[in-house]
Amino acid sequence: MIKKDDIMKIYQPDEEKMIAFGFEKLGHVYRYRKSIYDNKFYYEFVIGENQFSVEVFDAGFDEPYDLFSIGTAAGDFIMMLRNESEIIIKQIIEECFFKVDAKEKILEYIEQNFDAIKDHPFAQYPNYTVFKIPGHEK
Repeated sequence: MIKKDDIMKIYQPDEEKMIAFGFEKLGHVYRYRKSIYDNKFYYEFVIGENQFSVEVFDAGFDEPYDLFSIGTAAGDFIMMLRNESEIIIKQIIEECFFKVDAKEKILEYIEQNFDAIKDHPFAQYPNYTVFKIPGHEK
């Protein structure tokens, strides 16, 4: 099972791919709706900064189907909704996201927060990175 809280820590959304997939931009978030069960329900996927949420709506009332969001709710229909949402989430990740390289995020953080300059001083080890602080010889 994919933890929705971890998606934005591991993956970065690609706006062009999200639009091509069917997401629409609404202010600072992107929304994708997928109808299910003869248009009686629909999934709503919302992606924003550090946010990835999924909700099921009753299309007849255009209101959230709360049992989907209650972790302790059980039953065949709820399990079917959750399993199907997992499949769609995986598809969204594969088609609309790229994996965030933790190393690059750390390097960027150091550069931005410490005004350090990235350097690769070892020709025999091109993947080794050191940082130099302007005004110092270190």
